[in-house]
Amino acid sequence: MISSLRTGDPDVFAMVSREGQRQNENIELIASANFVSRTVLEATGSLLTNKVAEGYPGRRYFSGCEYIDEIENLAIARAKKLFGATYVNIEPYSGSQANQAVYLSVLKPGDRLLSMDLVHGGHLSHGAKATMTGKNYDCHFYHVNPETERLDYDTKALGEVLSLGTEPGIDPKQLTKMIQAGSGSSWVAEKLLPSILEGNPGPAFALNLAYKDTCLVDELNKTFKTSLEFSDV
Repeated sequence: MISSLRTGDPDVFAMVSREGQRQNENIELIASANFVSRTVLEATGSLLTNKVAEGYPGRRYFSGCEYIDEIENLAIARAKKLFGATYVNIEPYSGSQANQAVYLSVLKPGDRLLSMDLVHGGHLSHGAKATMTGKNYDCHFYHVNPETERLDYDTKALGEVLSLGTEPGIDPKQLTKMIQAGSGSSWVAEKLLPSILEGNPGPAFALNLAYKDTCLVDELNKTFKTSLEFSDV
């Protein structure tokens, strides 16, 4: 494939080569910028890129998707086994898209979302004003104490989590509908928020731990310590 690119488009080939050199000579310190195997490169650069397969397996909007369906169903089955999940959607190609799918499935426009502040370790797609999440939902944020780097339970935003709207007289529109925890850069809420939410049927609890969960795979026995045991999504 690379040899075809070399002759078919020398300019792009040169840019790809320089990017390869950059990757080999630098250390990437972000989990989403990992190095895929040759197997993954071969699959993602295969003739599958020729096929449009909008929709889900067995319910496509285009014909000729029978083999695409087989591949997607296999990926779903593997992910369900690995994560111990009942349902899996493997179509989002980034964490931001996956988060949007979660929000659309649980929230309505204007609903209140509580997540970690971006500058305290949250993720851009968890409610920053510049994103679709920040524009579509009523986003509030909790923070960490700059000295302890742990959740600051004295903040007003986290006070909303602690009350969860259980006091009489609270406007239902002001209730938090979802609490978002975890991201690629901060996991401090992973153990604390589940204990707060235990036994309370109020807000949904979404845990964005794609990076960390990937690191928890035990290479010896291929078992997985899944975070789905204490989160809704």
